[in-house]
Amino acid sequence: VDEVCRHVALSRRRFEQRFTKVVGRSPGQEIRQVRIDRAKALLSETDMTLAEISVRCGYAYISGFAAAFRGVVGMSPGEYRRRNRKP
Repeated sequence: VDEVCRHVALSRRRFEQRFTKVVGRSPGQEIRQVRIDRAKALLSETDMTLAEISVRCGYAYISGFAAAFRGVVGMSPGEYRRRNRKP
Protein backbone atom coordinates (compact mmCIF):
# COMPACT_ATOMS: atom_id res chain seq x y z
CA VAL A 1 0.00 0.00 0.00
CA ASP A 2 2.86 2.37 0.80
CA GLU A 3 4.36 1.80 -2.63
CA VAL A 4 1.07 2.67 -4.31
CA CYS A 5 0.77 5.81 -2.16
CA ARG A 6 4.19 6.98 -3.30
CA HIS A 7 3.24 6.32 -6.92
CA VAL A 8 0.02 8.35 -6.74
CA ALA A 9 1.54 11.05 -4.51
CA LEU A 10 -1.06 10.80 -1.74
CA SER A 11 -0.72 10.22 1.97
CA ARG A 12 -1.60 6.72 3.04
CA ARG A 13 -4.63 7.93 4.96
CA ARG A 14 -5.98 9.98 2.04
CA PHE A 15 -5.38 7.15 -0.43
CA GLU A 16 -7.14 4.63 1.84
CA GLN A 17 -10.13 6.95 2.26
CA ARG A 18 -10.51 7.50 -1.49
CA PHE A 19 -9.89 3.86 -2.37
CA THR A 20 -12.39 2.58 0.19
CA LYS A 21 -15.03 5.05 -0.98
CA VAL A 22 -14.69 3.89 -4.62
CA VAL A 23 -14.01 0.16 -4.19
CA GLY A 24 -15.89 -0.55 -0.98
CA ARG A 25 -12.98 -2.12 0.89
CA SER A 26 -9.55 -1.00 2.04
CA PRO A 27 -6.48 -1.32 -0.17
CA GLY A 28 -5.12 -4.00 2.16
CA GLN A 29 -8.34 -5.99 1.89
CA GLU A 30 -8.26 -5.68 -1.89
CA ILE A 31 -4.65 -6.88 -2.06
CA ARG A 32 -5.50 -9.89 0.12
CA GLN A 33 -8.54 -10.69 -2.03
CA VAL A 34 -6.53 -10.55 -5.26
CA ARG A 35 -3.87 -12.82 -3.74
CA ILE A 36 -6.48 -15.33 -2.55
CA ASP A 37 -8.28 -15.30 -5.92
CA ARG A 38 -4.96 -16.05 -7.64
CA ALA A 39 -4.24 -18.84 -5.15
CA LYS A 40 -7.68 -20.37 -5.75
CA ALA A 41 -7.01 -20.46 -9.49
CA LEU A 42 -3.56 -22.01 -9.02
CA LEU A 43 -4.90 -24.59 -6.57
CA SER A 44 -7.63 -25.75 -8.92
CA GLU A 45 -5.76 -25.49 -12.23
CA THR A 46 -2.16 -26.54 -11.50
CA ASP A 47 -0.09 -29.17 -9.72
CA MET A 48 2.07 -26.53 -8.03
CA THR A 49 2.95 -27.21 -4.41
CA LEU A 50 1.50 -25.09 -1.65
CA ALA A 51 4.95 -23.60 -1.11
CA GLU A 52 5.16 -22.55 -4.77
CA ILE A 53 1.66 -21.09 -4.69
CA SER A 54 2.40 -19.28 -1.44
CA VAL A 55 5.44 -17.53 -2.94
CA ARG A 56 3.70 -16.86 -6.25
CA CYS A 57 0.88 -15.13 -4.39
CA GLY A 58 3.18 -12.92 -2.33
CA TYR A 59 3.44 -14.79 0.96
CA ALA A 60 6.86 -15.40 2.49
CA TYR A 61 5.69 -18.33 4.63
CA ILE A 62 3.24 -21.14 3.97
CA SER A 63 1.78 -20.69 7.44
CA GLY A 64 0.84 -17.07 6.69
CA PHE A 65 -0.61 -18.08 3.35
CA ALA A 66 -2.64 -20.91 4.88
CA ALA A 67 -3.97 -18.67 7.66
CA ALA A 68 -4.94 -15.90 5.23
CA PHE A 69 -6.54 -18.41 2.86
CA ARG A 70 -8.55 -20.06 5.64
CA GLY A 71 -9.64 -16.65 6.94
CA VAL A 72 -11.05 -15.60 3.57
CA VAL A 73 -12.24 -18.91 2.10
CA GLY A 74 -13.19 -20.81 5.25
CA MET A 75 -11.11 -23.91 4.50
CA SER A 76 -7.46 -24.84 4.11
CA PRO A 77 -5.75 -24.56 0.72
CA GLY A 78 -5.43 -28.35 0.57
CA GLU A 79 -9.12 -28.86 1.22
CA TYR A 80 -9.98 -26.21 -1.38
CA ARG A 81 -7.80 -28.04 -3.93
CA ARG A 82 -9.48 -31.38 -3.22
CA ARG A 83 -12.97 -29.90 -3.63
CA ASN A 84 -12.26 -27.71 -6.67
CA ARG A 85 -9.67 -29.61 -8.69
CA LYS A 86 -10.28 -29.32 -12.44
CA PRO A 87 -9.60 -32.48 -14.45
